[in-house]
Amino acid sequence: IVPWSKSNEDERLDVGNGILLSPNLDSLFDRHLISFRDNGDIIISKSINDKDLELLGIRIDMKLRMVFDDMKPYLSRHREVFNEKN
Repeated sequence: IVPWSKSNEDERLDVGNGILLSPNLDSLFDRHLISFRDNGDIIISKSINDKDLELLGIRIDMKLRMVFDDMKPYLSRHREVFNEKN
């Protein structure tokens, strides 16, 4: 969730700092064009137009099936960057 370059040694090994996404979602997530709330709801950047969302198979009602407590601090850090860039 938080890139290795921004993580300390403990965070790099923490399973809570991992998230399994499809390639299209992973690419957008890494670029901070999408993020996720603590309840798993997707957050989509306004810079992605509706046509591109459709082409990528991204829907506004998407959500993660499970968000574990140990993921939440990392998701929060990811959202901070997402909010700065969007």
